[in-house]
Amino acid sequence: MTRSLHRWFLFAFAGLLILGCSSEYPTPEMAEVSGKITYKNKPLPGGTVVFQTADGKNRGVAPIMADGTYKMKSPLGEVKAAVVTRPPSAESMSNPEKRPAVREVHMPSNVDPKTLPPTKYERFETSGLSFTIKQGSNTIDIPLE
Repeated sequence: MTRSLHRWFLFAFAGLLILGCSSEYPTPEMAEVSGKITYKNKPLPGGTVVFQTADGKNRGVAPIMADGTYKMKSPLGEVKAAVVTRPPSAESMSNPEKRPAVREVHMPSNVDPKTLPPTKYERFETSGLSFTIKQGSNTIDIPLE
């Protein structure tokens, strides 16, 4: 009886171990992406850029440096992009139709908000930005108007 009980516990433990190691959402393949973001032909001095898969399950996020450059790991394939340059307001966070792609924004405090791109770029649904990410290194410059 002890041996059969021991075997049962061993099989049960092995089953739980296998279940615990599986994932409903496997880790996506990622690739290096870098580039420069400009607004009206001038480097964007800060913000956050986000690339997200169409199903919304995977994304790459990077701060925009003072010279407009960014570097991230992004999921492979078709992605939508958003460029967030303002911290979210209480109104935008409570309204899903106005909510930006991210909450954290990396922007120097001395930047005049009047020099920033329109808020349409802060949401995947309104930015109009989409790219194809391939294996290896990708360079994607993003000119905003």
